[in-house]
Amino acid sequence: MVLNFNNNVRNLKCVFLGYKRSIRNQKMDKARMKINCQKNIEIHKQFLGKKLKICNVNSRKKNVGKIIALHGRSNVFIAKFKKPLSPNLVNSEFYIQI
Repeated sequence: MVLNFNNNVRNLKCVFLGYKRSIRNQKMDKARMKINCQKNIEIHKQFLGKKLKICNVNSRKKNVGKIIALHGRSNVFIAKFKKPLSPNLVNSEFYIQI
């Protein structure tokens, strides 16, 4: 699967794994997201700096964020959001618009 970012809107499925954690506290504005794509570092580098929008199916609330870093080599990214994601949404699937 080769991703082309020439189109304006692209929907990808991702899973919210949890928050970025340190020893004593967790950072609620930074989340670990797993995006289903190939395990290739060159493809992963295309995601860095892209803005993403998370829309829940059940509610009208939208949250806007930005992918800021890779987290290992297993399709996991760290994204920073304007508003923190709800803890009830851990392990739930989203469609993000890149």
